[in-house]
Amino acid sequence: MSEMLFIGLFVICLGASAAALMLVYQMTRDYQADFLNYYFYYLMAYFVFGLYGLWGQVVVRYLLEQLESKSTVIQAMVGVLPLFGVPFLLVTWLMLLKMAFDLIGENISSLQTLIYFLVITVILGLTGWLLTDLIDPIRLELYLYLSLEMLFYVIFVVLTQHAIKKINNPGKQRIYSYFSFLVLLGLVLRMALLPLLSWHPIILGGVLLLYFVGNLFPVWFLYSKADQLFPSYTADLTDTNRFEQFNKQHGISKREAEIIQLICQGKSNQEIADALFIGLQTVKDHNHRIYTKIGIRSRMQLINLVK
Repeated sequence: MSEMLFIGLFVICLGASAAALMLVYQMTRDYQADFLNYYFYYLMAYFVFGLYGLWGQVVVRYLLEQLESKSTVIQAMVGVLPLFGVPFLLVTWLMLLKMAFDLIGENISSLQTLIYFLVITVILGLTGWLLTDLIDPIRLELYLYLSLEMLFYVIFVVLTQHAIKKINNPGKQRIYSYFSFLVLLGLVLRMALLPLLSWHPIILGGVLLLYFVGNLFPVWFLYSKADQLFPSYTADLTDTNRFEQFNKQHGISKREAEIIQLICQGKSNQEIADALFIGLQTVKDHNHRIYTKIGIRSRMQLINLVK
């Protein structure tokens, strides 16, 4: 029963990872925003660490138990395995910082990135060396993970709230505020269950599920509000004859041509709906038909073709 349960959980976790990455990747193709690029790399590193640090432990423990290995060997292997995922964990925290600094109009330089990796590596190394004799390695890893994870997420929320105050648009303020809350909520739920990992397999399954599925909520929320937050790609349509030839070549209708023009001006779907006095869903339906006719999947591809 437990084997089937964890196989099902693994499939769900992979599906949630793929869905989250696809949604954010689509946003990077439709909108000009470094924030989205950082978010994509954050999720990628986050999920890879989950596969190494969490699922890796589950699989290795199961295999060693089937081989009837000694408990000391199992504990040693389970304790060492997450170390292979630490570089991805460091990238995850770095991308969180980059997202937060991007909101306040700042950027983290290459030198600052190098200093970040050196400082975090030294902290992890010194802490492990000083405390190994006082606490077992697995529990030490857990405490270090929880402490640093909380630190970087708190920094992200604080910087995000600071950036929100500089935004004059109340709608954008609320969206960023809700987004940061959803990201932090996922961390709080994971931290509440992590200390209970050794209690019961069902609790372990819950932690794994939250780790992977929990990111779908902030991703979907950001995806649904992207039009209101990020600027779209633009293109110059001064050559009307060339644009007309483009439309004729792909069988673009008059209404679809109007929508393409507004897309090339960087208008969001809602702005297009307001300009043409049609519904938002109607705009999305037109977009889908345009993409299908041309054989593309994003605004950026459309604009590149029009150019």
